Amino acid sequence: MSYSLLIVEDERLEAEMLEDMIRNSYPQIPYIYSADNGIDALRLTQKKNPDIVLLDINIPGISGIEYMKALSENHFQGHVVITTAYDSFQYAKETMKYGAVGYLLKPIMDTELSEFMEKCFELVQEKRKAQQISEGMISICSYAQRYLMNDFLRGNVPERAMQNAYGWPADGNLQARMVRLCFGKELDESRQKEVVQTMESIFQPFFRTLWTIDSRKLLCVFTPQECHEAEALEVAVWCAASVLVCVLEKKAADCLIGIEITFTKVCSTYRELMEAVPGAAPFQISLNMGEQSAYDRRMKLSKAVQRMREGNAKRAVHVFHGMFEQKETWWGGVYLFLKAVLQYQEEIDVMDGLLAVDAKKPMESLAGWLQEILTQPEQKDVSIHPVIAEAVRIMEKEYGSLELSQATLAERLGLNPAYSSRRFKKETGQNFSTSMTQIRMCHAKELLDQGMTPEQVSVKCGYTNRKYFYETYRLYYGISAAQYVQRNENNERGKNTSVEI
Repeated sequence: MSYSLLIVEDERLEAEMLEDMIRNSYPQIPYIYSADNGIDALRLTQKKNPDIVLLDINIPGISGIEYMKALSENHFQGHVVITTAYDSFQYAKETMKYGAVGYLLKPIMDTELSEFMEKCFELVQEKRKAQQISEGMISICSYAQRYLMNDFLRGNVPERAMQNAYGWPADGNLQARMVRLCFGKELDESRQKEVVQTMESIFQPFFRTLWTIDSRKLLCVFTPQECHEAEALEVAVWCAASVLVCVLEKKAADCLIGIEITFTKVCSTYRELMEAVPGAAPFQISLNMGEQSAYDRRMKLSKAVQRMREGNAKRAVHVFHGMFEQKETWWGGVYLFLKAVLQYQEEIDVMDGLLAVDAKKPMESLAGWLQEILTQPEQKDVSIHPVIAEAVRIMEKEYGSLELSQATLAERLGLNPAYSSRRFKKETGQNFSTSMTQIRMCHAKELLDQGMTPEQVSVKCGYTNRKYFYETYRLYYGISAAQYVQRNENNERGKNTSVEI
């Protein structure tokens, strides 16, 4: 296991002494960088993302405290050891609140340095192992889905596996349904994959999913990521089903002629869910609409659609203000408003609207979401939203971070994780995982061109599982990383070979 290290020291002789000490004693640290001021140190840290930093607390440019604070704000994943003279000892202790591993008093002795280096090595290894375990579990869980679904259909309810591997609630606390899609024509493998990816992109930000598919049908069990009141769940399922049918009919219309979609009832136990499968029926929503008649609802829908055509989102939401003002009919108002949105334009992703709802100010949040759609339809095709652009910038900058995920990224941007996921997919055309892989693979090729070994590149690009990196690279480029390096070396030798005549 190799590591990278940054020395931040403004005294040249001390910096050289430290570097010699590390190169002679720690061959597992092939990458050593140095900076003699805080500004360059921060720039190098952001660019190289070292595993370990040896930081002189008294540096020019910006102070050691300011440097540590900047690292903390940017969620730096490496480990910092402070180096300090005795007269700045108390000052150095302040850095501990920003996550420093410890401090070394100058002059630095080999034995003292060794103690902290070993501690840093252990911390880095723990993070890499955790990431490796996480990636392995994701792979295993994905592979096991079909077998667990088959157990459901045979009546063998795998409660423990569902809870341990997928984080599903304990029996009795489910809010689960099963959806069944029957296709009018047989689907080949590429179409099956497309249908599953479409379904997951729509359901997963809000629901946990478990699925199996063959050429004629798809079965999916889903339960919400968090417990919701029954009416909120009804609206969420209606939104997901509406978007799913709309997207599938457009993306694979030739294979989905005569598509049928049915749902089980909401089930609170695994056994109940398994027994409900034969009785799946077309989804029907049941919400409290107050004293309004069917005629009143049709008129309100028509009026709201008209306001949307006029480009007035606030007035469109206000049509249902009477329902929003009563707790009993609150979700009925959300449902009718989103139904009007689909009547206005069926391509709109109403799940986005549901995720954008703020319970403290529902009408304002829905109006804001709709107004953005009404006033910026063309702009979305040209450029992405500034918040998502910032997300992409962070991913480009921190592609090697083990801690960067859809959830942590949403938290940093101040967004709801589920809404962030769907917004990212809508703005960029691909989900977070696919986009992250694309960024890492582009950087991986650049790093290989710079002379790094595949092992070094896998670590640099945030892959603690070396085998997983090799397989991802091969699938992405159609050639293994080792073969790519060998080809570059052969080309270089060819350039340097001269023939005498």
